[in-house]
Amino acid sequence: MLIVALLKNCGVRYSTCSQHARQSVCKIYSLQSQQNVMPLPKQLLSIGLPSSHVLVQNLHIGLKPKKPHVFRIKGKVPSDLRKSSRFDFFSLRSLFSTPGPYMLYGLGGLIPFMSAPYYMYLTGEFSPAIAQAQLVYGACILSFLGGVSWGNHLNRVERASLQSLSYSILLPLIAWPAVLLYPNPLSFVTMIAGIVYAGVKDTRTSSYPKWFKNLRFLLSTLVAISLSATLVFSRSLVSEEDDDSGDED
Repeated sequence: MLIVALLKNCGVRYSTCSQHARQSVCKIYSLQSQQNVMPLPKQLLSIGLPSSHVLVQNLHIGLKPKKPHVFRIKGKVPSDLRKSSRFDFFSLRSLFSTPGPYMLYGLGGLIPFMSAPYYMYLTGEFSPAIAQAQLVYGACILSFLGGVSWGNHLNRVERASLQSLSYSILLPLIAWPAVLLYPNPLSFVTMIAGIVYAGVKDTRTSSYPKWFKNLRFLLSTLVAISLSATLVFSRSLVSEEDDDSGDED
């Protein structure tokens, strides 16, 4: 009754909701125009009405309304967030913002890839053992990239699906036959295709930060070039095994 009396003294009307409604909410509307709105008295504000029973709507008190907070609805990423994390391979400026440990380990992971064709170029001979070691290392890296994608979905379990997780499983399934096909040239073709596919997929993943996408683009490009160089040397350079057999004769 005290609340009703205060509402009448304030010059506003109230309406009680049905008892069968899911939430018992009372809506308070001002009877005055929006230009001359009487502020609520301190007695009404000091009561501390429960929010589950009273809902104040359209109280124009001369303050500008704040912009609503942007929430993700149904797993969709806001357009401004998508734009900020969008990958652009023509601009690698965000690569300089890469955290030091990621850059260090990423560039260090290129050493086994690039040292193999570099050694063959210096010696002028194709080494099947080094080529196989490079291929096995590539299979490990490709499987690791699948694990990165799998771990990324652990933070978004509600958005995980068979289709999204299939990418994580597909990368090891590409690396495995690539190793089994050696010394067939298709082994390197399969590995290169897997590396390129993983790089394109990661740069199009909206949940990855922009610096990670640029780092993945750089590393995938250099790895694909290194594997391609080894494949070319396998067809153009003389193999060490052929030299050893010639010396025995």
